[in-house]
Amino acid sequence: MPLLDLSEKRVLLTGGGGFLGGHLQGKLEAMGARVAAPSSARCDLRDPQACQALFEDAQPEVVFHCAVDGGGIGYMRANPGSVLAHNTLMNTHVLQSALAAGVERFVGVSSACVYPRDA
Repeated sequence: MPLLDLSEKRVLLTGGGGFLGGHLQGKLEAMGARVAAPSSARCDLRDPQACQALFEDAQPEVVFHCAVDGGGIGYMRANPGSVLAHNTLMNTHVLQSALAAGVERFVGVSSACVYPRDA
């Protein structure tokens, strides 16, 4: 039995078009989850109203937050300020929306390079 039973759960997966999210979506669906994985073109998580509207539409019970502004070490080095600002905004808005929506579980996935050392 899995640690978290996701069968028939409404799951919101941010960053589903990315490397990690793309792999995770298939695993979640194999566990029976009903996954919504909107693209950044559909929902800009840096926009608090867009993020809130996404949660109101998806009505998630579980959130896997994998979305980042990233693109490899070169991108991070070239854009440290905007990367830091964008990822901070996304994380803040997704957490606030999840709290307001009363989600059962929230899993935030990140890495150290999401917040550049020299920002």
